[in-house]
Amino acid sequence: MITEIKKLDNPIALTNIDIYGVCFHESQNTEYTRVFNKVKTITEKSYLFEYNVILNVQSINDYIGVFSWKFRSKTGMNKRVLFNILKNKKYNDYEIINLCNPLPMPYLEYSEKYHEGFNSLFSRVCEDLGFNVSEPKHVIYSNFFIAKKEIFYEFQKLLKKAINLLENKYKTEAWRDSNYQGMGVEKLKESTGLSYYTMHTFILERLMSVWIDNEKIKTLDVWK
Repeated sequence: MITEIKKLDNPIALTNIDIYGVCFHESQNTEYTRVFNKVKTITEKSYLFEYNVILNVQSINDYIGVFSWKFRSKTGMNKRVLFNILKNKKYNDYEIINLCNPLPMPYLEYSEKYHEGFNSLFSRVCEDLGFNVSEPKHVIYSNFFIAKKEIFYEFQKLLKKAINLLENKYKTEAWRDSNYQGMGVEKLKESTGLSYYTMHTFILERLMSVWIDNEKIKTLDVWK
């Protein structure tokens, strides 16, 4: 079993949105519906991290979000602040709500700077998926977005196609060291079986922004 879901009692609610917070250990917590990613081996595809959850999430509600358990610390938004922003921005008028803070430099330039070799691999994956690649109008990273259910399900299909490319056609490039400094080497090895962070998740994180531009999906950037 890949995931285990535990509901948290919280009175704050927007009744047509399901938001999940992905945790890897009992010590990690979230204000949203807690989902445990129990994948800990390379054989189980631990290199996909949160995507092991994202690929399987479904909902009976109109909108879906799947956040890292670090969402609050990375954005400064608690649940009450987030829901107030959504209400004030009339989120129901949009298909995707982007919750990412702006970056200090163009997104693709930023990605190449911190993950050498990113642009070459990303461009080839996008070309195979039928996308034109340019600096995106809506910069989404760390999976900090909420999407209409139908859009979210289409994104799941896109992710599966991209993962297939990364695991087969571009396997060597995808397994390069991304130079990401997350948890220490020993902790990473213990939690995932990996000795370093591969390129997989960084390619997948950036697909959403390119997909939005190519498909002209109506997107709200909450920080603009």
